[in-house]
Amino acid sequence: MAQAEVLPLDERIVQIANDEGNSDTIPALDSRWMKDVDFVSYQHPPVDLQDVAAYEEWLERTRFINEDLHWLLTQPHDKFWSQVVFDVSLHKLIDSYLESAPRPYDPIYNQLTLDARELQNEVHRRIFLTCVRMATHKESKENFLTPSIFGEIIYKNFIFDIPKLMDLCALYGQGNRQLLSKMVGNIFKQQPKYENDLREVISTVCEVFNGMLTQCGLDESLAPTKLTDQNPQKLNNISSLEFQDIIFYLVDVSYTLSSFIEIYPPARIYFHEANFCLRLATFYDLIVPSLTSALKTKEFEMPSTKLLLKNRLSLAKKQMLSIFYEILNYCCIQPILDKSSTDEKQQLETYIENYLQILALVISERRFIADYEGQYSIQNEISILRQTSAMIDETRLSFLQNAFDSSFSLFGKRNQPKGSKNAGGRCTPEGCVGNSEERLQAIDGKEKSTDNGSKFAQPENLVGACANPELESLICSVKELFPDLHDSFVHACLEEMDFNAEMVINSLLEDNLPPSLDQLDRFQPKEPSPPAPSSPPAPPSSPVHSVLDSRRNIFDYDEFDVFHRDTVDRTKIHKGKQDIAKQVDLNDKTDIRELKATYELYGNVDAATLYDKHLLEANLYEDEYDDTYDDNDAGLSVGDTHTDDLLALRPFTVPRALVNINQAKRNDIAGHNQQDNDSSSSDQDEPSFKKADNFIEDPAKLREQREQRIRSQRGGNRGWSAKEPATTDEKPVYDVKGRSKGQGQNHEVLHNRQWKEKHKGSRANHNRRALADRKRSKGFGLLGPMK
Repeated sequence: MAQAEVLPLDERIVQIANDEGNSDTIPALDSRWMKDVDFVSYQHPPVDLQDVAAYEEWLERTRFINEDLHWLLTQPHDKFWSQVVFDVSLHKLIDSYLESAPRPYDPIYNQLTLDARELQNEVHRRIFLTCVRMATHKESKENFLTPSIFGEIIYKNFIFDIPKLMDLCALYGQGNRQLLSKMVGNIFKQQPKYENDLREVISTVCEVFNGMLTQCGLDESLAPTKLTDQNPQKLNNISSLEFQDIIFYLVDVSYTLSSFIEIYPPARIYFHEANFCLRLATFYDLIVPSLTSALKTKEFEMPSTKLLLKNRLSLAKKQMLSIFYEILNYCCIQPILDKSSTDEKQQLETYIENYLQILALVISERRFIADYEGQYSIQNEISILRQTSAMIDETRLSFLQNAFDSSFSLFGKRNQPKGSKNAGGRCTPEGCVGNSEERLQAIDGKEKSTDNGSKFAQPENLVGACANPELESLICSVKELFPDLHDSFVHACLEEMDFNAEMVINSLLEDNLPPSLDQLDRFQPKEPSPPAPSSPPAPPSSPVHSVLDSRRNIFDYDEFDVFHRDTVDRTKIHKGKQDIAKQVDLNDKTDIRELKATYELYGNVDAATLYDKHLLEANLYEDEYDDTYDDNDAGLSVGDTHTDDLLALRPFTVPRALVNINQAKRNDIAGHNQQDNDSSSSDQDEPSFKKADNFIEDPAKLREQREQRIRSQRGGNRGWSAKEPATTDEKPVYDVKGRSKGQGQNHEVLHNRQWKEKHKGSRANHNRRALADRKRSKGFGLLGPMK
């Protein structure tokens, strides 16, 4: 028996009995199968959880929604689609949840209690399952819809539209990317009309950008405007609530667009065709610097609000840069990689030209390309282009790369170095040390995930703008030229100008500071920012082993080891060079008095010395004593010799190091007197006293001898005549005449002749041109025409 053919839901007809007893035929997809269920709309969790009434109302509403969604998911295929197509309250529920549900970056989720968080997760999961079931045209072999009819149903009944799909990607894109991508792709496949709607939405997004610029007092039109029309101070004049709404709205738009093109990659083609990259770069370059500058000077009631807005603004920057990168990579870079292995050279050149043209159009947005270069290096993309087989103008590539590098060096922010710290210069975004206040944070970090994969977490706090040593160095470099400025004002200037000391100095010299800095007091410290609210204590974790535990150093456990000692004697620590001259007292002769007694021992033989006194006389020696015959007996046996006889043969002589100074002087004087008395005697007679040896000569005599030696050497080298000795008063004589011809010349005459020949241009009348120029410079040349 053949099995009956199963019809799709849109072709089925159900017969039911009416009140008159006849049977009526009703389509399986009809409003009469809809149950009378009133789905309540969803509301955002209350911001103030201390408001018990609002909190209890939100809990009760969420429970009703959870129960109604559970009932809807349990309905059979025909009843489910009848309820989805014809129940308006269900559409309102889904729309309200997609608009008001907490996003993954919303911190309100972490503030809920455990029961409320579980209830929120359950509603979040069932909303997603409902949308997935509504986007599926075939559940089984028996329960399905005709694909073409399915596309018409979801399009005409507004079950799905482009804003809903974008909100679905923003809410569920992180934990359910694969399933959500398949779901959105099936919707676009079954109903191509959504592609036209997407093109309209792109133009609407551009209008949203223009509206935000207008609200901030900015204008991106190229038409000339009056100076009064541009109002950059409008952000400073609006209320804190409006300023907060602008940043929140910017984050919502950028995060939603980034999630949508990530989940559904073919949508990037439509954004590329609409020149969305250029509009996005212009919008980024206008609004981001203005919001960043206004946020620094804006005051808020809660101290944590400023930090929250700073994190949100950084997230918006990251998402906008990600949108630009994804579109550029999908529409240009990826096709280049795919076509490089084939022979389609013409298409390859087309993609390369599109890529270079986009970069050339956004090159004027310097802040945008600086941040883009900091997050996605253009050097990697240019290297891909150079590896292709297409003919590329190398000058064009070098121009674009230099433009990106110059913009990054002016407005860019270096990432944290991955290796050793480099000093100075900018090579790549990973080059030099330094952390950045505006560094873009990742949102896929430590987050709380639910059972269905959804995540609600606040992004991690940003890293400090600059390390303390580097910040102090920048402040000192500015204060070298402006010492009267306070450190806090210099710090604010560096923050405003991206920690570029050259820009700060240039702005101060030209008195061209931004309005946000011009209003600050330059000579008073800024008020300390109130402390951030204390976070709840973290749960106990396993102990973290520091690198200091395994550190080994030769200075471990010394008196200055701060890693093993809690206290260090700071009096022994001195920064810089110590002034030793202040610590020395020239009038203090204590050390000299202590050493005086030691030196006197060397000049007195009878006094106690540093050595044993009974060994002093036995160790006396004579430097010039001839010990040739000490070991050999020369006509005298050792046994017959006595000590006195040996002393008679060799008279006692005191070493010169131990001779009494006064005794030496007396011997010296006696020797001179003896020489005077015996002047009449012959020169062969020796004096009665030997002339004392000068152990330390007179310094004056040494200087005089050295001067005579130097004079004699100079006279010999310069060819002075030996017949007439040179003196300090006489001029040197250079003999260049020499002997007669044929008798030969000595070396001195030849040397003098060479010296004269070499230097003759500096004397006499040989340097006429230099003398003429000298005369003309003094005004004595060209006195008048010759008569």
